[in-house]
Amino acid sequence: MKTSRNVRSILVFSTILTGVVGAFVACGDGGGDGNFNGYDPNHPPGGGEGGTAGGEGGGPGTGGVDPAEALYRLLEKDLVTKCGGPGGGCHVSATSFSTAPKFLAAPDSYKSIKAFTGIVVKDVFTSAIITKGVHEGGSIYDDGSDAGTSLGKRVEAWLYQESAELQAIKRPTTDPFAVTIGADNDVDLSKLATGVTGVHLKFKAQLVGTTLELTNVSLTTAAGSGVHLQHPIFYRVPAKKANPADPDNQDPQDTFSNTDVTVSGGATTPLPVPFAIFSGFDPWMPTDKLRIEAYKLEAGIVKEAAVAAMCSNPTNFQNMVAPSLTGAGNSAPLNCLNCHNAGGSGNGALNLSGLGNTKDYPGACAAVLNKIDKTTPMNSRIIQKLDGTMGHAGGAVTNKAGWQTDWKGFIMGGTIF
Repeated sequence: MKTSRNVRSILVFSTILTGVVGAFVACGDGGGDGNFNGYDPNHPPGGGEGGTAGGEGGGPGTGGVDPAEALYRLLEKDLVTKCGGPGGGCHVSATSFSTAPKFLAAPDSYKSIKAFTGIVVKDVFTSAIITKGVHEGGSIYDDGSDAGTSLGKRVEAWLYQESAELQAIKRPTTDPFAVTIGADNDVDLSKLATGVTGVHLKFKAQLVGTTLELTNVSLTTAAGSGVHLQHPIFYRVPAKKANPADPDNQDPQDTFSNTDVTVSGGATTPLPVPFAIFSGFDPWMPTDKLRIEAYKLEAGIVKEAAVAAMCSNPTNFQNMVAPSLTGAGNSAPLNCLNCHNAGGSGNGALNLSGLGNTKDYPGACAAVLNKIDKTTPMNSRIIQKLDGTMGHAGGAVTNKAGWQTDWKGFIMGGTIF
């Protein structure tokens, strides 16, 4: 079934790729129009020389652009409009949704989406942009286009070209190593990067029938030397090949495609997916071996801890905003604490327990901050959930205009949020 799906998608990809050269030339001079719903993170108005291939006006040109980038540049505007949201506030800048991954971040969305773990992968249909499906931003397949020309199908075509280029890349690899069944295994990864020593991947191996399974997969580093590992790939090295020139068998599930971990010196960290079931391999033979490649292994990389967004003035929040959320405000005789308090049914969506007995106004303000859009206040979920624009189990306020006016004032100016 998977093969037939891939064949159909490759046919779509081939059809689209055939028109790349002519279409891309047409987009070359003058490039982007600087108007992705009023916002273009990659080709701002005013242009000048720019774009990956040096086209004028900030848009892409034609010289030296590989086929994958060419396909992306053709769908770039539509993708940024769809996934970036109004003003780029979703997956471009995350100003509307602070938890939204910025995989289309400026100044070049192509570089950003290529660097984002889990989108550009060898198996197109495991790409995070494909598997995400319908969410608050909608699906890339729901743009109303013909099935063969929808944004989703164009994204698939681009990803197939990226996949082809990925599979042509020769990456550093460990030596083939024997697997000890029913015991702990320890693999030195030092050959995957220059200057990296004391980095080991550990796992326990077992056979279930003729299928090889790995559990407790973890990364260990030497004292004093942190490392960053991205997307390790396992290959089965058969003891005997029908044709010595045949490639080794790559993990058909690409189990660790979303792995992107940083480990401090002298520490051991389980991988995000700490197991692998190589069900797509041929029956495992006692003389078979494994080897490991990785998209990236580098030394001395330490990620800074994420800093939670905080409100500008929790005291103003307490005095001006809290009453409108607890039923005491002029425009809202609706007490949000009935659902959004500790243990309430809406607590997971918005935790306002800081307005209750704990009196944690900075915490409550930070929670509300995640539901507002400071760039376009009227797009804020806190407004739209209560004015009836969006569905809300707790209902809507009776004074819609008053609620909108009050909250637009709270959000603008930066004196609270």
